[in-house]
Amino acid sequence: MSNAHVKIVHFTSKTNKDGTNPVLLRISYQRKLKYKSLGYNCMKSKWDKDRNRFTSKYPNYKAKNEVLKIKLRQAEEVIEDLSKKGESFSFEKFFNKFLNKSNISVFDFFKIRIQEFEKSGNYGNREVYKNTYSALSKFAKNDDLQFS
Repeated sequence: MSNAHVKIVHFTSKTNKDGTNPVLLRISYQRKLKYKSLGYNCMKSKWDKDRNRFTSKYPNYKAKNEVLKIKLRQAEEVIEDLSKKGESFSFEKFFNKFLNKSNISVFDFFKIRIQEFEKSGNYGNREVYKNTYSALSKFAKNDDLQFS
């Protein structure tokens, strides 16, 4: 069983020229740490340190927090998959699997959200996502769209 852990962190040790700090995925295993950028930068005042999420002051914070939740879930699934297969954990194996999995398509994102709303009983939100999914798939002629 792997003792690897993942967490989303606001990396305040590095400050960009504009005064923001990167938001990273931290993987720890046997007291060693590795970081992977999630592509976001944030001011300290717009980050909830206790919950490791953007605050409502951050532009489009709800969608960005959902992406963070998805990335964290994907990282946890990679660790779980390695453990289930009986493979020993290594950062190299983790990153190889994680980077392949993290290319979630727009349609996959919608499917995940629709399932989550179904489970939680948010039927109104589920319908909004289903209708948007349907409109997007017609627009894209069922081509798999990727987040950029």
